[in-house]
Amino acid sequence: MATRRPKYGAHGDDKTKLKSTRTLTACCQEHLGMGPERFLLLRRMSVLPRDLRHATPIEMTVTEIATRYGFWQFDRLALEHKALFGE
Repeated sequence: MATRRPKYGAHGDDKTKLKSTRTLTACCQEHLGMGPERFLLLRRMSVLPRDLRHATPIEMTVTEIATRYGFWQFDRLALEHKALFGE
């Protein structure tokens, strides 16, 4: 029986993955002026306050909203938020 590959995700050998990573990083740097990790962090940080403003405590907690966007270390989240937004 043949093994099935996942529909999404990184496939191929290590050389292909490395080339794809380098290409992604180079494209992000060229078009966004930052690497992909930094862009994703800034994107997640920008949508988090919106969801926090619109949620009621009965619907969702701050912890649930933060973890939805991949923030697990809340002390680091608070420091990053203060550094970015001065709040």
